[in-house]
Amino acid sequence: MSGEARIQPAGTCRRKDVVLVKAQHGQQTMFAAQIWMHAEVSGFPVSLVNRFKPLPAGRSSSVSEWQADHKPELVATEDILAACIHTPVPRQGNVSVLVPWRFRRWALA
Repeated sequence: MSGEARIQPAGTCRRKDVVLVKAQHGQQTMFAAQIWMHAEVSGFPVSLVNRFKPLPAGRSSSVSEWQADHKPELVATEDILAACIHTPVPRQGNVSVLVPWRFRRWALA
């Protein structure tokens, strides 16, 4: 187990960070999640995350709002795209995420 992992192209993410993760199925290209821990399974790095559900998009592509889904899942650490600046919002369990510039062209919801 580890509290921090290196992600590509450069940088790290650690426990409690909010990250964007490349989606493997469904209509979303990526989703937001909070890191719970990093581990290695049979030599393969994985991360346990709490996935967030997207809320209806506002006018800005630079900020998105998400609600905790409370369904932890394992993702390949290599699928973590970026750690994000984020802040809790007053509504129950929601978080506002500042989407890094290079991912703003992707559909978030």
